[in-house]
Amino acid sequence: MKEKRFGKILSTVLSFVLVFALAFSFVSPLTVEAKTKSITLTGLKNRPNWYVDQANKVSKNIKKGTYNCKLVKKGSEGQVLLKFTAPKTKNYTFTISNLNAPGADYVNGFFNIMKPNAGSIVLSSQKVKTNKGSDNGLYFASRKGSRGFIPSRYGKLKINQGETVYIYINSDYYKSKYVKFKLSIK
Repeated sequence: MKEKRFGKILSTVLSFVLVFALAFSFVSPLTVEAKTKSITLTGLKNRPNWYVDQANKVSKNIKKGTYNCKLVKKGSEGQVLLKFTAPKTKNYTFTISNLNAPGADYVNGFFNIMKPNAGSIVLSSQKVKTNKGSDNGLYFASRKGSRGFIPSRYGKLKINQGETVYIYINSDYYKSKYVKFKLSIK
């Protein structure tokens, strides 16, 4: 008799636990997409002056994570400058993928990771490890193209804690007012 009662209590408790777990998963789904942030970036009208003080005025701060970006062109250019400060010393990977624009069959662009050299106030493009060896001009496109344009491009760079790097992205499609892409910093 005690065994039947214990079994019934255990069955009831497990049922409540399962119902709670199921309800929690519907309310708070744990997916990668839930961690992706969407941001709209206003393009720069002119190519930035590569001095740190000027770059700080026109750059947008970003943190580690994954972003669905919409880059709204200013004039005829689709360019933006982002600023990332490393929370700890490590090799960071910057990836751009999923480039597209409304009405476009093919879109391409490039990005550079820049920082001032020791004792300098001028930003310089850094040579980074990438899926095409190492380079400082990282070309990407909506689909594979000529001259090293590939659909997903990454650059890896060791950054010290508290150090700031700038990511210059240039991509546009002349028929569209904006381009979209995914940016990931890990």
